[in-house]
Amino acid sequence: MKKRTSIAALVTLTLMACAPAHAKSVAAQISRVDPIYDNTTQHVPRQICENIQVPIYQTVQRQGDAAGGALLGMILGGILGKEITGDKGGKNAGVVIGGLIGADRAAGSQKIISGYQNQKQCRTVYDQVSSQTISAYRIWFAYNGMEGSAITNHKYSVGQRINVNMGLSID
Repeated sequence: MKKRTSIAALVTLTLMACAPAHAKSVAAQISRVDPIYDNTTQHVPRQICENIQVPIYQTVQRQGDAAGGALLGMILGGILGKEITGDKGGKNAGVVIGGLIGADRAAGSQKIISGYQNQKQCRTVYDQVSSQTISAYRIWFAYNGMEGSAITNHKYSVGQRINVNMGLSID
């Protein structure tokens, strides 16, 4: 029983030491207001456009030496055909295929640049823009010669009255 009473007394004394002995809500007057700023950086998109010259392509028939291409293709086809197969039949097939490919390559078509045209091309770039934004306000207030300060999100004006809890406590 004595042990319970002493624990209860200890808890009561501890709570009394933490709580203000006397608290009162009063109307204090604001004497100063200072904004608190945060610096922010944003990436703002911007378009850059330029006129550039773009080539115009045209397909034309090439007037090559079909006979010379066929002859070169036949020679190379015959050599490769004999090397790959090791006999005369492979050489003959290589000659025929090489001749056809050589003739086709010599008299084929090709793309050439026939002119240029202006074309508008745009791209997006990002500029870094730094700015300051108000994140809070530090206010100073007074009541009966006592002064205090606080940080708040509300914008107050000098001379405005606010409710402040004032009290005495045991340290």
